[in-house]
Amino acid sequence: MFCYNCGTELPEGAKFCFKCGKTVADNAGIVHKKDRAIKRERKKNMKIVVAALVADLCRESAAKGCTVFVDPVMGDNGALYAGFTPAFVEKMRGLCKQANYILPNETEAAFLSALPYPLPHPEEAIEKLKTLCSRPIITGVEQDKIISVHYADGRGVCRRFPTERVAGFFPGSGDIFASVFVGALAKGKSQEQAVALATDFTTAAIRRSKTEVEDKRYGLNFEKEIYTLLKKLNGDNA
Repeated sequence: MFCYNCGTELPEGAKFCFKCGKTVADNAGIVHKKDRAIKRERKKNMKIVVAALVADLCRESAAKGCTVFVDPVMGDNGALYAGFTPAFVEKMRGLCKQANYILPNETEAAFLSALPYPLPHPEEAIEKLKTLCSRPIITGVEQDKIISVHYADGRGVCRRFPTERVAGFFPGSGDIFASVFVGALAKGKSQEQAVALATDFTTAAIRRSKTEVEDKRYGLNFEKEIYTLLKKLNGDNA
Protein backbone atom coordinates (compact mmCIF):
# COMPACT_ATOMS: atom_id res chain seq x y z
CA MET A 1 0.00 0.00 0.00
CA PHE A 2 1.01 3.64 -0.44
CA CYS A 3 0.81 6.87 1.53
CA TYR A 4 -2.00 9.07 0.20
CA ASN A 5 0.05 12.19 0.94
CA CYS A 6 3.47 11.53 -0.59
CA GLY A 7 3.00 8.23 -2.44
CA THR A 8 5.68 6.35 -0.51
CA GLU A 9 5.18 2.59 -0.52
CA LEU A 10 4.37 1.37 2.98
CA PRO A 11 4.57 -2.10 4.53
CA GLU A 12 1.25 -3.76 5.28
CA GLY A 13 0.02 -2.85 8.74
CA ALA A 14 1.95 0.44 8.93
CA LYS A 15 0.40 3.01 11.29
CA PHE A 16 2.09 6.05 9.78
CA CYS A 17 4.26 7.04 6.83
CA PHE A 18 7.93 6.90 7.78
CA LYS A 19 8.74 9.54 5.14
CA CYS A 20 6.18 12.34 5.65
CA GLY A 21 4.71 11.28 9.00
CA LYS A 22 1.07 11.15 7.92
CA THR A 23 -1.01 8.80 10.06
CA VAL A 24 -2.68 5.75 8.56
CA ALA A 25 -5.98 5.08 10.37
CA ASP A 26 -8.04 2.08 9.37
CA ASN A 27 -6.58 2.36 5.86
CA ALA A 28 -8.27 5.76 5.41
CA GLY A 29 -6.34 7.86 2.94
CA ILE A 30 -4.38 4.92 1.57
CA VAL A 31 -4.33 4.80 -2.17
CA HIS A 32 -3.05 1.72 -3.91
CA LYS A 33 -1.60 3.82 -6.67
CA LYS A 34 0.14 1.09 -8.60
CA ASP A 35 -2.94 -1.14 -8.61
CA ARG A 36 -5.12 1.74 -9.72
CA ALA A 37 -2.73 2.65 -12.53
CA ILE A 38 -2.70 -0.96 -13.72
CA LYS A 39 -6.49 -1.15 -13.65
CA ARG A 40 -6.83 2.12 -15.58
CA GLU A 41 -4.42 0.88 -18.23
CA ARG A 42 -6.29 -2.42 -18.50
CA LYS A 43 -9.58 -0.57 -18.98
CA LYS A 44 -8.08 1.57 -21.75
CA ASN A 45 -6.73 -1.50 -23.51
CA MET A 46 -10.05 -3.31 -23.08
CA LYS A 47 -11.90 -0.45 -24.82
CA ILE A 48 -9.53 -0.77 -27.78
CA VAL A 49 -10.01 -4.55 -27.94
CA VAL A 50 -13.79 -4.20 -27.78
CA ALA A 51 -13.79 -1.62 -30.59
CA ALA A 52 -11.79 -4.01 -32.77
CA LEU A 53 -14.15 -6.91 -32.00
CA VAL A 54 -17.22 -4.81 -32.76
CA ALA A 55 -15.64 -3.71 -36.05
CA ASP A 56 -15.26 -7.39 -37.02
CA LEU A 57 -18.91 -8.02 -36.10
CA CYS A 58 -20.06 -5.03 -38.15
CA ARG A 59 -17.98 -6.19 -41.12
CA GLU A 60 -19.62 -9.61 -40.98
CA SER A 61 -23.09 -8.08 -40.64
CA ALA A 62 -22.55 -5.75 -43.58
CA ALA A 63 -21.45 -8.70 -45.70
CA LYS A 64 -24.84 -10.29 -44.97
CA GLY A 65 -26.67 -7.21 -46.20
CA CYS A 66 -27.38 -5.61 -42.84
CA THR A 67 -27.47 -1.83 -42.42
CA VAL A 68 -24.85 -0.88 -39.85
CA PHE A 69 -25.18 2.18 -37.59
CA VAL A 70 -22.34 3.40 -35.38
CA ASP A 71 -22.72 5.99 -32.64
CA PRO A 72 -19.04 6.64 -31.82
CA VAL A 73 -19.43 7.52 -28.14
CA MET A 74 -16.11 9.02 -27.05
CA GLY A 75 -16.56 12.52 -25.67
CA ASP A 76 -18.39 15.82 -25.43
CA ASN A 77 -17.70 19.52 -24.95
CA GLY A 78 -14.45 19.31 -26.86
CA ALA A 79 -12.81 16.56 -24.79
CA LEU A 80 -12.65 12.77 -24.70
CA TYR A 81 -14.38 11.01 -21.83
CA ALA A 82 -12.15 9.75 -19.01
CA GLY A 83 -10.31 6.60 -20.00
CA PHE A 84 -10.51 7.22 -23.75
CA THR A 85 -7.25 7.75 -25.63
CA PRO A 86 -6.05 8.74 -29.12
CA ALA A 87 -5.47 5.03 -29.73
CA PHE A 88 -9.16 4.42 -29.12
CA VAL A 89 -10.07 7.20 -31.55
CA GLU A 90 -8.02 5.44 -34.21
CA LYS A 91 -9.82 2.15 -33.54
CA MET A 92 -13.15 3.99 -33.70
CA ARG A 93 -12.21 5.25 -37.15
CA GLY A 94 -11.78 1.63 -38.18
CA LEU A 95 -15.19 0.78 -36.75
CA CYS A 96 -16.81 3.70 -38.60
CA LYS A 97 -15.46 2.34 -41.88
CA GLN A 98 -17.76 -0.68 -41.46
CA ALA A 99 -20.90 1.45 -41.04
CA ASN A 100 -23.56 2.71 -43.41
CA TYR A 101 -24.32 5.58 -41.04
CA ILE A 102 -22.28 7.18 -38.27
CA LEU A 103 -23.78 9.62 -35.76
CA PRO A 104 -21.04 11.50 -33.87
CA ASN A 105 -21.70 14.64 -31.88
CA GLU A 106 -19.61 17.70 -32.68
CA THR A 107 -16.79 16.69 -30.32
CA GLU A 108 -16.59 13.15 -31.67
CA ALA A 109 -16.72 14.45 -35.24
CA ALA A 110 -13.80 16.76 -34.48
CA PHE A 111 -11.70 13.89 -33.13
CA LEU A 112 -12.63 11.52 -35.97
CA SER A 113 -11.88 14.12 -38.63
CA ALA A 114 -8.80 15.57 -36.86
CA LEU A 115 -10.32 19.06 -36.98
CA PRO A 116 -10.47 21.69 -34.23
CA TYR A 117 -13.40 22.01 -31.84
CA PRO A 118 -15.79 23.71 -32.19
CA LEU A 119 -15.96 22.86 -35.86
CA PRO A 120 -15.37 26.10 -37.80
CA HIS A 121 -16.86 24.59 -40.95
CA PRO A 122 -19.07 21.53 -40.34
CA GLU A 123 -19.20 20.91 -44.09
CA GLU A 124 -15.45 20.28 -44.04
CA ALA A 125 -15.91 17.74 -41.26
CA ILE A 126 -18.63 16.00 -43.27
CA GLU A 127 -16.27 15.69 -46.24
CA LYS A 128 -13.53 14.23 -44.06
CA LEU A 129 -15.92 11.83 -42.35
CA LYS A 130 -17.12 10.61 -45.74
CA THR A 131 -13.71 8.96 -46.09
CA LEU A 132 -14.80 6.75 -43.18
CA CYS A 133 -18.49 6.36 -43.96
CA SER A 134 -20.59 7.52 -46.90
CA ARG A 135 -23.38 8.96 -44.73
CA PRO A 136 -22.03 10.75 -41.66
CA ILE A 137 -24.46 12.68 -39.45
CA ILE A 138 -23.07 15.24 -36.97
CA THR A 139 -25.42 16.18 -34.15
CA GLY A 140 -25.45 19.15 -31.81
CA VAL A 141 -23.52 21.65 -33.92
CA GLU A 142 -24.03 25.12 -32.46
CA GLN A 143 -23.92 28.01 -34.90
CA ASP A 144 -25.55 31.44 -34.82
CA LYS A 145 -27.37 30.63 -31.57
CA ILE A 146 -29.11 27.61 -33.03
CA ILE A 147 -28.36 23.88 -32.99
CA SER A 148 -28.05 22.04 -36.27
CA VAL A 149 -27.64 18.52 -37.55
CA HIS A 150 -25.26 18.31 -40.50
CA TYR A 151 -25.29 15.22 -42.70
CA ALA A 152 -24.42 13.81 -46.10
CA ASP A 153 -27.45 12.68 -48.09
CA GLY A 154 -27.64 9.71 -50.45
CA ARG A 155 -25.84 11.67 -53.17
CA GLY A 156 -23.09 12.76 -50.81
CA VAL A 157 -24.32 16.35 -50.63
CA CYS A 158 -23.95 18.07 -47.25
CA ARG A 159 -27.30 19.05 -45.73
CA ARG A 160 -28.21 21.01 -42.62
CA PHE A 161 -31.28 20.70 -40.40
CA PRO A 162 -31.51 23.53 -37.83
CA THR A 163 -33.54 23.50 -34.65
CA GLU A 164 -34.10 25.54 -31.51
CA ARG A 165 -31.21 25.83 -29.08
CA VAL A 166 -32.28 25.19 -25.50
CA ALA A 167 -29.71 26.51 -23.02
CA GLY A 168 -28.21 23.88 -20.71
CA PHE A 169 -26.48 20.51 -20.74
CA PHE A 170 -28.70 17.50 -21.43
CA PRO A 171 -26.99 14.08 -21.21
CA GLY A 172 -28.57 11.35 -23.31
CA SER A 173 -29.82 13.59 -26.10
CA GLY A 174 -27.49 11.94 -28.63
CA ASP A 175 -28.77 8.50 -27.65
CA ILE A 176 -32.35 9.60 -28.17
CA PHE A 177 -31.55 11.12 -31.55
CA ALA A 178 -29.82 7.93 -32.70
CA SER A 179 -32.67 5.72 -31.48
CA VAL A 180 -35.36 7.71 -33.28
CA PHE A 181 -33.27 8.00 -36.43
CA VAL A 182 -32.71 4.25 -36.66
CA GLY A 183 -36.36 3.54 -35.85
CA ALA A 184 -37.59 5.95 -38.50
CA LEU A 185 -35.41 4.34 -41.18
CA ALA A 186 -36.69 0.93 -40.08
CA LYS A 187 -40.24 2.23 -40.58
CA GLY A 188 -39.40 3.11 -44.18
CA LYS A 189 -38.75 6.83 -43.81
CA SER A 190 -36.13 8.50 -45.97
CA GLN A 191 -32.88 9.72 -44.45
CA GLU A 192 -34.10 13.32 -44.62
CA GLN A 193 -37.38 12.41 -42.90
CA ALA A 194 -35.54 10.38 -40.25
CA VAL A 195 -33.22 13.30 -39.47
CA ALA A 196 -36.19 15.66 -39.14
CA LEU A 197 -38.15 13.27 -36.90
CA ALA A 198 -35.14 12.56 -34.67
CA THR A 199 -34.24 16.25 -34.38
CA ASP A 200 -37.79 17.38 -33.60
CA PHE A 201 -38.32 14.62 -31.04
CA THR A 202 -35.00 15.26 -29.30
CA THR A 203 -35.62 19.02 -29.19
CA ALA A 204 -39.11 18.50 -27.75
CA ALA A 205 -37.71 16.19 -25.08
CA ILE A 206 -34.98 18.71 -24.21
CA ARG A 207 -37.48 21.55 -24.03
CA ARG A 208 -39.70 19.54 -21.67
CA SER A 209 -36.74 18.40 -19.56
CA LYS A 210 -35.55 21.98 -19.16
CA THR A 211 -38.45 22.65 -16.78
CA GLU A 212 -39.55 19.18 -15.64
CA VAL A 213 -36.30 17.37 -14.82
CA GLU A 214 -34.49 18.68 -11.76
CA ASP A 215 -31.32 16.59 -12.04
CA LYS A 216 -30.37 16.48 -15.72
CA ARG A 217 -27.92 13.63 -15.08
CA TYR A 218 -30.87 11.25 -15.04
CA GLY A 219 -31.59 11.92 -18.70
CA LEU A 220 -34.40 13.46 -20.68
CA ASN A 221 -38.11 13.29 -20.06
CA PHE A 222 -38.91 11.93 -23.51
CA GLU A 223 -41.79 9.61 -22.65
CA LYS A 224 -44.48 12.28 -22.96
CA GLU A 225 -43.33 13.05 -26.50
CA ILE A 226 -43.63 9.47 -27.76
CA TYR A 227 -47.31 9.77 -28.76
CA THR A 228 -46.55 12.71 -31.06
CA LEU A 229 -43.62 10.82 -32.54
CA LEU A 230 -45.73 7.72 -33.23
CA LYS A 231 -48.36 9.81 -35.02
CA LYS A 232 -45.67 11.25 -37.27
CA LEU A 233 -44.12 7.86 -37.88
CA ASN A 234 -47.51 6.49 -38.91
CA GLY A 235 -48.19 9.41 -41.21
CA ASP A 236 -50.74 11.16 -38.98
CA ASN A 237 -49.65 14.78 -38.63
CA ALA A 238 -52.96 15.97 -37.20
